[in-house]
Amino acid sequence: MSIFDHYDSWIFDFDGVILESNNIKTNAFKQAVLSYGEKQADELVAYHVSHGGISRFVKFDYFFNTILGRAPKEGEIETALDNFAKSVTEGLLNCRQTPDFDQLMSGPLKDKPCTVISGSMQNELRDIMDKRNILKYFDHVYGSPDSKDVIFKRECDSGGIKSRSVYIGDSLYDYEMADKYGLDFIFAYDWTEFSDWQNFFADKKQVRIIKNLSELTSI
Repeated sequence: MSIFDHYDSWIFDFDGVILESNNIKTNAFKQAVLSYGEKQADELVAYHVSHGGISRFVKFDYFFNTILGRAPKEGEIETALDNFAKSVTEGLLNCRQTPDFDQLMSGPLKDKPCTVISGSMQNELRDIMDKRNILKYFDHVYGSPDSKDVIFKRECDSGGIKSRSVYIGDSLYDYEMADKYGLDFIFAYDWTEFSDWQNFFADKKQVRIIKNLSELTSI
């Protein structure tokens, strides 16, 4: 049995798995709060990198309440979110796509239920995917403001995620979600910001490690 016949549904993270967009998001977080000080902006970047896959709402809340040590003033989070969104839109439209993605989705996965579950804003994500002509490959695309945890629970409870499913991600949080909800996990390391991934996965033989999605076609 091939890997494509083994699973009833395929679930993908977006940034760092489908697009080389992690660095775009990282730079956008810094620019969005740079006016509060470079040290503080760098602390947000460090938090973002160590919490890959968690929504921007959580990260900006952490910035104000923990890094700055105060509640945000009226409109401050909205302004940061707006600055962040403006910084990433152009980059997401033009950044590199994982090799052989179209061949994978229109070939071995053509008739398989495929879903994106991302920490990105759901409406922005769908718009970017539509403009890049890849939305057509997916039955569902889910993102913020719901967290991945909320989305996975909802879809598992409703039957949207089948019993034999696999999640493909590039962060520790992605692995934790797959593990929590009983999904197999494939880790894509090509663009990951999870620096200690080799040590972390060394004893987790059940996790399949790939460089990028193009390797799936050779399994």
